[in-house]
Amino acid sequence: MDILKPRGVLDCVYYYSLVAKKCKNFLKGRELVSKVFLPNGITLMRRGSVLKPLYADELIKAVDDKFLELRVKNHLKDVKNKLTKEQINVWEYFFPRKLCEFHYAVNHEGKNKDIDRIYFDIDRKNNSVDDALKVSKELIKIIKRDFSKKTLLIWTGHSFHVYTFFDKKPHSFYINNFSGKNNLVIKWAKEISEKTKINTCAAHEKKRNMIIIDPSQSTSGKIGRVPYSLHINNNKINGVSCVVEKENAKFLESLTVEKLVNNKLFKAI
Repeated sequence: MDILKPRGVLDCVYYYSLVAKKCKNFLKGRELVSKVFLPNGITLMRRGSVLKPLYADELIKAVDDKFLELRVKNHLKDVKNKLTKEQINVWEYFFPRKLCEFHYAVNHEGKNKDIDRIYFDIDRKNNSVDDALKVSKELIKIIKRDFSKKTLLIWTGHSFHVYTFFDKKPHSFYINNFSGKNNLVIKWAKEISEKTKINTCAAHEKKRNMIIIDPSQSTSGKIGRVPYSLHINNNKINGVSCVVEKENAKFLESLTVEKLVNNKLFKAI
């Protein structure tokens, strides 16, 4: 069975229900978000700040054989009476026959809520994947030394996200440590530049010939890519996210959903 075409036509929801199972702990209590790719370059963000919030357990439960079969040719309005409330909600997030990316509310929907994780977006613009991987690994070493032993490195399908986890802290903790002119990331980026000889800085805007370390999407109300999500560009799949362990840059760039599942890289987190 084609994991992205469980009933012969494109339907990402089946694959993402499997992803939700693998990421059950990672996504626990977090509102899910989808990015739906429509024709003519239009994208829709489907999230709990607009729709009824959707959680991993609900996605897992909703996707069954009957649900998948109904999605092959039908529109939601025509089969609502055959679906549970949870299945209707899942349909509203993940459109059948459309490419979708899988995201989530990193520290919940809303503003200024407590946080228990920060992720650093490693933007490489025109730098190589190998350079971004070297910077990411150095960042993890520094985080473990200065901040928290609990880290996770994620390949996004194009670059990397570095996660650090800790006991719940108020929003002000992020402001005091990871924003402003004297935040930790500025110091860490300078150290990484000196050690790797790769131009690295703490910023939000992308820059040519510079690896950017950006933690700004970590606060409540912001979203991050779920590990194992498809990476889509120009309405085509051009990569897939995964947890990085020993993989090299060349392997990651060539990774597909089939390789991910068949090489036993599809691990629970």
